[in-house]
Amino acid sequence: DKAAKPTLSEEIHVCFCSDDTDWRPLAAAINSTLQNAKRPHMVTFHLITSQDLAPVVSSVLVKVLPALATQLKVHSSTTLQSRIKSLISYRKSSGARKGLASPFNFAPFYLEDFISQSGELPQRLIYLDTDVLLLDDIGALWKTDMKGLPAAAVEDCSQSFELYIDFAEMEELGLKSGSLSPKECVFNRGIFVMDVTQWKHLHITQDIEHWMSKYRESKKDIYKFGMSQPPWLLALHKKYHKLGSEWNCRGLGRDTLSLKELKELKHTLSLDFKALQKVGARAMGEQATPYIASCSREAMLLHFNGKLKPWRSRRWVRKQPSPMCLVKATTFPTLQRKNVNGMDFVRCADIWSNFLSPESVEVLNATAVQFYESFKQ
Repeated sequence: DKAAKPTLSEEIHVCFCSDDTDWRPLAAAINSTLQNAKRPHMVTFHLITSQDLAPVVSSVLVKVLPALATQLKVHSSTTLQSRIKSLISYRKSSGARKGLASPFNFAPFYLEDFISQSGELPQRLIYLDTDVLLLDDIGALWKTDMKGLPAAAVEDCSQSFELYIDFAEMEELGLKSGSLSPKECVFNRGIFVMDVTQWKHLHITQDIEHWMSKYRESKKDIYKFGMSQPPWLLALHKKYHKLGSEWNCRGLGRDTLSLKELKELKHTLSLDFKALQKVGARAMGEQATPYIASCSREAMLLHFNGKLKPWRSRRWVRKQPSPMCLVKATTFPTLQRKNVNGMDFVRCADIWSNFLSPESVEVLNATAVQFYESFKQ
């Protein structure tokens, strides 16, 4: 078992990449990791951010999470940030959000470059998006046997390669690989484990840059609906180890379920629509609202991807129902819940709020305002 080898450091290295001045999701993600780690003192956090934000974010996070005084390392490089920016090509025609063109959306592919500038590079790194919560020991993820592969990620069969890749255009340009099928399941880059040695040996970053270059040079979009996800998929196809689905319970910021997803949910939970109505479900044409997650009951990591971010709930459309999460009866005892046929459901947003106190929110918001004011001067 490679995970048991003494060569794997006992110190766990967890990375985030963001230049967002709203530090609430980052603080909640870090706090949830510390609270659920069996050995929290062995976790080192690495934040890759802009040079302007580096000193500010470090001091504000320590205010709300004092342990970070010794467990947080902040990295920035204007040179590397500029280089990544020069490789990014945004096209409205791709259907991708403009915000995804940020260099920090691609920074996860350059973890070794950022971190090595500050000293010794760990042999393994865990990357997490900031919109996640850990509900179990990060040490279990750290010890994953990666089977000699450069990355470990969670397969997502709710989407296939053809959603992101234009296979006809790829074939037209002579870029299509014979081993790549349009119907293959994707694997999300919102959470992954990197074997630094294998990543470098197999030139994964260079392969990602290769696909970014091909996109930039092509007259039509060879990929769509994403900026960093498609080149990640193409570069790591058949080169990643599959993590258990419990490490990425996704969609907790979504507002609707498709009818197909609703049908699958009814089957998974053995509930009819009348029972789901008690959870709050209601039909809206070809969709149903709110989003209801069943993966949350066994999840080790919750991923709040989607537009309904819990920390922005005041900006949600009036009367917008929160996504609902299925939970075990023994978890989150202080949260208001709905019991339907012996199953407990809570607002997903309430789970997130459980990891950030009102006092911490106040400190984080006040510091963000101060930063804006000083930046404008």
